Amino acid sequence: GRGIYYPAALECALKMKEVTYLHAEGMSAGFLKHGTISLIDEHMYTIVLMPSPEEKELHALTRTSAEEVRARGGFVLGFRFEDDDKVEGLFSEEVVLPRVPPLLAPFLHLLAGQLLAYFLAVLLKRDVDRPRALVRVCVDEARDVGGQIRNQHVAVLEDAVAFSVVDGVPVALDAVGLAVVDAGEVERK
Repeated sequence: GRGIYYPAALECALKMKEVTYLHAEGMSAGFLKHGTISLIDEHMYTIVLMPSPEEKELHALTRTSAEEVRARGGFVLGFRFEDDDKVEGLFSEEVVLPRVPPLLAPFLHLLAGQLLAYFLAVLLKRDVDRPRALVRVCVDEARDVGGQIRNQHVAVLEDAVAFSVVDGVPVALDAVGLAVVDAGEVERK
């Protein structure tokens, strides 16, 4: 990804790691020449989030980066929009997305990247509903007039453990009841 597509690339790589357990890196296509290009060979797989053709400069720069990967023998999976004739034959394989306004394009790439991660994880027989080592945490804070955190509630959803900080005192909440814990640490039972 490049420009606004860079955060989409980061999120797609994160999802790929979370559910497939394969290494993935999201990066700006502009970073390619800063060392990454030296890693490209026939064993390196690259996913390119091709901007909409209406985004002329981003499109041209991203196309150049994809060409550099292909020139070094790298496999390139391109996520491109239909009717984008400027990238015909550029990609090893491609996912053709329906044309949308440029403002929505990064969201479509994000969705397609997450679906790719999901289906690859299913193909690899990974448990996509409960990825290993993924802890889900929700934080809710209440601040006083001075901006200091007065009450904080944290729920660790994976283990159904929760704790709150009430007036600076950590309090663990579980099925048994309340227990005061020291230094804000919650230990697993």
